[in-house]
Amino acid sequence: MTLTYGDRVVGTRAFSVAQCAEPEPEPVDFCHGPDEDGNFSLVELPSDEVQASHFGVHVGDVIPPFQGLVEGVVTTLSQNWDAAGRDFFEQGCKQLPPEPDTPAVTVPEVPCLTADAPIPESITATVTGLTGAGRYALTISDGTDWSHTEQVAGSGDVLLPLHGLGRYSIELAPAGDAATGDPVTATLTLERCEEPPVEPPVEPPVVPPVAPNPPAVHTAPVVVRTAPKLAETGAPDHGSALGAAALLALAGAGILLSSRRRSAGR
Repeated sequence: MTLTYGDRVVGTRAFSVAQCAEPEPEPVDFCHGPDEDGNFSLVELPSDEVQASHFGVHVGDVIPPFQGLVEGVVTTLSQNWDAAGRDFFEQGCKQLPPEPDTPAVTVPEVPCLTADAPIPESITATVTGLTGAGRYALTISDGTDWSHTEQVAGSGDVLLPLHGLGRYSIELAPAGDAATGDPVTATLTLERCEEPPVEPPVEPPVVPPVAPNPPAVHTAPVVVRTAPKLAETGAPDHGSALGAAALLALAGAGILLSSRRRSAGR
């Protein structure tokens, strides 16, 4: 081999190419089939025969990894070797029947119904775990004399009628000789929502009436005049004596005048 850079030779190296030696055949166990009845058989052959007559030829064969020569290169080969193929090979190339599922029935939960909401007339029940062997009976009842039964033969949705408000029981039970297992149940409740309590109206507090103020009464002030108190001295009060005498004189004059008028009237 010559390494060049532009027009210049910058290096050379010699090497040889030889075909890989074919790997020694090793025994390979694999599942060969299916036959006319759909069955497989466990076969053991040398790896070169497996590659020549089965790998890529019988597309249904389940072949574990083995070493083979492809275009002169040793290569790891396998066929249908996924998780399902490995399980099938480990089971001796026999298809085991699937494990039966556990029968079950479920119904959706229905929230409470408001006062003006209509009552549902039917409900969808989901049945699972039935393998199709035999008949099963799906019965809905509300605890009274009313009930309804639907015959089912496999998994799926079943429409069941309802009978108004109440608590329902839905039972899935074997109904034929070929059906086996114990009954399984589900429950459903249809009810109105509880109305919140009505609070009584709050009465305003009673305020007693306030009497109007009576009109103000204005009265004339009473003036009491008192004679000034004379200073107390040791001398006699001549003024008081003179005043008393004057009063007596006036009273006498009044009496005399009254007498004269009565005399004149006679």
